[in-house]
Amino acid sequence: MGRLEFPSLSSLQKSLRNAPKQLLLLCIVQAVVVLCSVSLKFFAPRCVLSHGDGVEFISCNHIQGLSLKDGIIVICVLAVISFGLRASRSRDKKLLQWYGTGMIAIAVVTGYIAILAVTVEAAQIQYWKTLPVSYQNHREILDMLSATQMYAIWFGLNCLLASIGALFAFKTKEHFDYEEIQERHTTSWNSAVL
Repeated sequence: MGRLEFPSLSSLQKSLRNAPKQLLLLCIVQAVVVLCSVSLKFFAPRCVLSHGDGVEFISCNHIQGLSLKDGIIVICVLAVISFGLRASRSRDKKLLQWYGTGMIAIAVVTGYIAILAVTVEAAQIQYWKTLPVSYQNHREILDMLSATQMYAIWFGLNCLLASIGALFAFKTKEHFDYEEIQERHTTSWNSAVL
């Protein structure tokens, strides 16, 4: 049976020392991923099911545009990411706490969006594929299904990055706390020696 080994103090210090830089890099990656995921939806074809004379038919336009939901998500995510960028540069523990809490909320929301995109939208589009439509509309429906699946994958990635961001926020806060304790210890040691 193996022994339980704890990391040494030097390995813990080394791990924590890189936390602000890792958080800064993670914030940049998060911003790029959220912009990519929303841009996928922006250029995706948009089809709607209509009823007329007792017959269902599908009409498609080529550009969906940015919905209000996507716009709000982008603004909120970028605002929270800005907290993380600022906190990692200015060593502000309060902003770091806001960033960590915001990332937890974003992880929940983006995970929920990914699940909805896969289940609800994909199921609706699968139903549309069974309807008699022109070849062009059938092609656009398949493109819309593909775009919805990619949208769900990117929002799932956003969820994962937000969860990792929250973990890095707490790790970076530990680093700042450790530095503060070390500074107090050094100050008290120097005053005791004098």
